Amino acid sequence: MSPARAITVMLSLFCAASASAHAQVVRLDRPDATLEEPFSFVRGVRELSNGRLLVADWIENRVVIADFATQGVRQAMREGPGPQEVRLPTAIHRLRGDSSLLVDEGNNRLHVLG
Repeated sequence: MSPARAITVMLSLFCAASASAHAQVVRLDRPDATLEEPFSFVRGVRELSNGRLLVADWIENRVVIADFATQGVRQAMREGPGPQEVRLPTAIHRLRGDSSLLVDEGNNRLHVLG
């Protein structure tokens, strides 16, 4: 191994060890609320003004409104290529008021919700 290569490897190992030595541990308190509904792969979440959540589940191809007070989940969009349907919903961006912009990767489009 060349001296330059050896120095590069040593510096890489030193930086990796140094970075892991300074990892910050965050302890979370108990949650304020929980939801019994199972989700597969949440890619987007947005809290609405009334405390409910808009949740995009990428694997299940669904967008739901979750209500912690009632433990209920209501479908906001279903899977498909048509209007108000999604495939691979991802990010949810806040717009004015309770309106949201949903990124629909599978249909290659954006939806305005609310």
